[in-house]
Formats: sequence, C-alpha cells, structure tokens
Amino acid sequence: MLPVTIASFGVMFFLIYIGCILGIIIYLLRLMGRFVSSHERIAKSLETIAKKLPEDTKPPVIP
Repeated sequence: MLPVTIASFGVMFFLIYIGCILGIIIYLLRLMGRFVSSHERIAKSLETIAKKLPEDTKPPVIP
C-alpha cells in the first residue's frame, strides 16, 4: 500500500505544479493587458493635449 500512497503524492504535486505554471501564465497575460491599456490611456491623454494646443504658435528661434 505504501507505493500507491507515494505515487498519489507525486500526482498531487505534479497537478499543483501545473496549476502554479498556469497561474503564472494567466498573471503575466493580465499584467501585459494592463500594460497595454495604460499605454493606450497615456496616448489618448497626449492626443487630447495636442488637440488643445494652439496651431499658430511657432517654436522660439535660438540665435
């Protein structure tokens, strides 16, 4: 009966290992999604700021 118990522990730890790997993959995918959405928000804010700037201003001329 002892080998069956050791084998069942091996299967249990293997399933825990697979679960941890899947958890890490899901976490990294969510993290990348948040990264992309934050960059999209920054780009939208910069676009809004650029639209509010006056069009007729010229950059200063440095002699």
